[in-house]
Amino acid sequence: MSVIKILRNRITLLLLLLLVVTCNKLINNPINSGSIRIQIVFASDSTERSMPSSNSDNSIKKITISIPGMAPIDIDVTPGETVTRTIDGVPIGNIDVIVDLKNAEGTIIYTQTISFLVKEGETSEGDASEEGFKCIVGDKDCFGVCEGSAVDDVCDVCGGDGTTCCDNACSGETPDCNGAGTCVCNAVLDCAGVCEGSAVEDECGECEGDGSTCLPSITVTSPNGEEIWGLDSNKDITWSSNNITGNVKIELYSGSSLYQTIAGSTSNDGYYVWSIPSTYAEGSSYRIKISSVNDDSISDYSNSYFSLSSSSVQGCTDNQACNYNLNATEDDGSCTYAEINYDCDGDCITDTDCAGECDGSAVLSGCDNLCGSTAVDDCAGECDGSAVLSGCDIYADQQQ
Repeated sequence: MSVIKILRNRITLLLLLLLVVTCNKLINNPINSGSIRIQIVFASDSTERSMPSSNSDNSIKKITISIPGMAPIDIDVTPGETVTRTIDGVPIGNIDVIVDLKNAEGTIIYTQTISFLVKEGETSEGDASEEGFKCIVGDKDCFGVCEGSAVDDVCDVCGGDGTTCCDNACSGETPDCNGAGTCVCNAVLDCAGVCEGSAVEDECGECEGDGSTCLPSITVTSPNGEEIWGLDSNKDITWSSNNITGNVKIELYSGSSLYQTIAGSTSNDGYYVWSIPSTYAEGSSYRIKISSVNDDSISDYSNSYFSLSSSSVQGCTDNQACNYNLNATEDDGSCTYAEINYDCDGDCITDTDCAGECDGSAVLSGCDNLCGSTAVDDCAGECDGSAVLSGCDIYADQQQ
């Protein structure tokens, strides 16, 4: 065998050996790769709140870790186990790793995506935190169980019975305002005074109100129906209003039609003296409409029709008199008035003195503190007594 042939064979063997070594390195240590380490802690006690505490009831049996460009990694788990897994050969760069928690049937119960920055030849670490896991179906209860029924009690204890913070509630003392024997922490009365009731104030501050008491409104009070007012007389149009700004407009309607504008804009003081023209047509189907000048939708009409008549109606026309006749068109001198300090019903409208006299001047007085009393103490110190100084005692007193 020639020397050249021997050298050729040796070179070929060396190349083959180099190829094997290189392939082995590529397989075990891929170029442009690093490692990640993931840790998941399972709670062994149902009272622990660390995620996923739901594995305390053995619902989680398997973890599947999915990394882009790599085969999924399945890990079997048991309650109370802390799962830590280091995975090599992970492509470098920013990657999102999906961690799925599955039950015995392989159904995903929770899922979480963890982002890693993988550097060549280095290990990046990450934790599957409680807050990061999401339910695939439904929402977590306070124990972190998907579609679970556990809730915080009044003491903020998950699944508790409320006894940890309500020692006095069930005995009828504070904080249980109704003493009903149920534990109700921080119980309060509603606006109607009902313990833990549902009554609330409306926007007007009225308990269980409908919000109407503070809405803008106008109410016609006179004429409001059945009155007979004479033509060529003066009558008082009155009304009340709530939350109205600006002036009001007063109109006269005959039936459903506008007959005349009495005042296009007048002060909203609830009172207007109407000088009824003699030229108006007599009729019994008149109504007054009063509306806000700023918003015509805020208005009111007389409740029913009143009449305008040219016939003279005799009676008292002074509205300050006790027998004022709203329909009178001609005063007949019959007006009567209340006595000073009394109303028309004869009731005292001012203070009464100790003797019961309206606006009287009698007061409690004298040593006996009786109404209008003039009693004084006698020389023996007896109130309204009859003892007097006499005899030698008087002489002795005078000599001193």
